[in-house]
Amino acid sequence: MTTALQALARTILLARDFIPAELNVSDQLILQHLRATKVCIVADLPNLSTRSGQAAFSLLAYLVLAQGHQLQLHCPEVPLIGLQPPVRGDALRRGILELATDLIPDGSARVVDSRDQADLIFAFGDSAVEASHGVTLRLTGDEWSGAMLPAEEGAMRLVVDFPLGALASACIAAVEPFKVALRRLLGIAAPGQSYRELEAVSRASLTLGTGAVGDSLIDLGQIDFVSGGAITNAALNALLRVSGLRGHGRVIEPELLDASNLNRYSLARLSNLENPKTQVLAGWATPGFSLEQLPFRLDERTMSQVAPFAKTVVVGVDDIPTRWLVQEQWPDWLCVGSTSHFLTLTSEHEQDDACAGCLHPTDDGVQATIPTVSFVSYLAGLQCAARVLRRALGHARPREQQAIALFPLRLDGEHSLWAYAVPPNRACPVRCPASLRSEACATLPAP
Repeated sequence: MTTALQALARTILLARDFIPAELNVSDQLILQHLRATKVCIVADLPNLSTRSGQAAFSLLAYLVLAQGHQLQLHCPEVPLIGLQPPVRGDALRRGILELATDLIPDGSARVVDSRDQADLIFAFGDSAVEASHGVTLRLTGDEWSGAMLPAEEGAMRLVVDFPLGALASACIAAVEPFKVALRRLLGIAAPGQSYRELEAVSRASLTLGTGAVGDSLIDLGQIDFVSGGAITNAALNALLRVSGLRGHGRVIEPELLDASNLNRYSLARLSNLENPKTQVLAGWATPGFSLEQLPFRLDERTMSQVAPFAKTVVVGVDDIPTRWLVQEQWPDWLCVGSTSHFLTLTSEHEQDDACAGCLHPTDDGVQATIPTVSFVSYLAGLQCAARVLRRALGHARPREQQAIALFPLRLDGEHSLWAYAVPPNRACPVRCPASLRSEACATLPAP
C-alpha cells in the first residue's frame, strides 16, 4: 500500500536543502509540517466562469495537494470549461475534491466558509475576501503574465481565454505554503536558523511571452516529447488547457509510474500507479490533439524506431547524453527543459543557434534520487509549453531569451530570472556548426 511518505519522498528530500544534517530531523517530522500547512483558495463566480480563472484555480489546488498540504475551497460550484487536468468530471469543485482522494495518500481537501482559519489564503482576481488571521494574497494574470500581490490591492479579474498567465500565477502562489512549512519546522528544530530564500513574498510576477494570441485555433502539427516525466507532464498539462489546440504528439518513455512520481507528475494520479507513463499521458488526449505511445528508451539502438523526429521536439529527460543524441538529429526546433533543486533551466535551439550540447556540455553522471517539488517541475514544463505556443503563433524569440534560468523561491528578486543567448562552446560534444565556427575563430592568428 502506497503511503504519503513514499509519495512525498522527493519533496521531503528537497526540504533537506534547508535543514542542517546534524539536526537529525526525521522524514516523518518533515511530512508532519507539510501536512499541517493549511491553504485556502477563494474565487467567486465571475472569476471561475472563464478558462483562465479555472486554470489558475485548478492548478493551484493540484500544486498544493501535491505538496501534501491541507486544501480548503471557498468557491461556488461551476461546470468545467474545457480540460483542466488533472481534474476530471464535469464540475470544478467536485473534481478537485475527488482529486484529493486520488493523489497523495490521505490527502485533504474540503469546502469551507470564510470563517475557517488557514495559514495562507489566495483570492483569485477581484474575488471578495474577508479579513482573516492568515496571510491573504491575490492572484491575477493576462494571456502571458501572472502575478501575486497583497490582497488589499486591486487586481484584474481573470477574464482571458488563453491560460498561460493564469497558470504562472498559480505557480507563484504554490511556492509560499512550502516555505511556510519549512519556516515552522526550522523554528522548532533550529531556532534562530533562517534563510533569505524562505522569507515570505507578497508580490511577484512572471512573464512567459508576448504577442497577440488571437481567436484562431492553434495547430502544433507533429511534436515529439522525449521523456514522459515531470516536465513533459507539465508541458502537456498546460498545452491541453488551450482552447481548440490541434496536433499530434509522440511520447518516448520506457518506465512505469511509481509512487515517488506523484509529487510532481501533473497528469498522473494515485490510481495510475504501475501503469506505463506513456499510457497515463495518452489518457488525456483529445479529439483535436492525439498522443502516440512509444514505450521504450531512446538510444542509438532504438533511434530507427523514432527517426525522423518531428520538426518540433521537447526534451525533458534528465539524462544529458540523451539530450545530445536528440540534438544530433537536428530537428528544426528543439526545446530542452531541466530542473535542479530549486532551479529551472529551459532553452530552445534552431539550426544556426548554439545547440543543446553547447549549453549542456558535460555528463554529470548523477544516478542518485533527485529532490523535487511540484512547483519547480511545473514551472519548467510551463516554460517549455510557452516556448512551443510562441513558436506556433509565429512570435519571434528574442535572441537574449534563448535560455532562461529561473529561481522560483524568490520571484520578487531582480536576480530570480536570468535570460541569455547561449554562447557557442568549443567543448560542445555535438560538434554543432556554431561550436565549430567558434573553434575556427579561436585558431585564427591574431592580427
